[in-house]
Amino acid sequence: KKKEAEELVARRIEELKKKQAQESEAVERSLEELKKSIAAMAEEPPPPEPVEREAAPAAAPSGRITMENLKAEYPEYYRAIRDRVWENWIYPMDLGGKDVEVIIAIKIGRSGELLDKEIEKSSGNRILDQSLVGAIMKAAPFPPLPEGMPGEYLDTGLRFCPGCVGK
Repeated sequence: KKKEAEELVARRIEELKKKQAQESEAVERSLEELKKSIAAMAEEPPPPEPVEREAAPAAAPSGRITMENLKAEYPEYYRAIRDRVWENWIYPMDLGGKDVEVIIAIKIGRSGELLDKEIEKSSGNRILDQSLVGAIMKAAPFPPLPEGMPGEYLDTGLRFCPGCVGK
């Protein structure tokens, strides 16, 4: 009986060792998959900066100015707006490398307050659209409008196109 009991204990120990080895292998596989996923996210380039809006006339009577003209005539102010929005934007990573574009119209008062914002062209992805609206709201207030900029407010659009880099 003693020998049978010893054999039973030995078999149980072997079974437990096999089960533990299988569980360890499963944990190792999960860790490797997680490491690969993290490495892939780290290798993905960050979403690009906002790019100029394809817009209408330079300084329309309404006070509307294209982002291109803002960049050319008031580059420091353009960078201040761009950088503030960029710093507050949390890019939805689940979008991957999709070619999406969103244009948000903004109106900034002379003292820098955000007077209005609206989605002018949706990306078709509500999460991306709302992440940019949220970034603009967090970025406000902006610096006061530059000296010499005409009008009581800046009315322009910001175009974001994460998948359009180099296109």
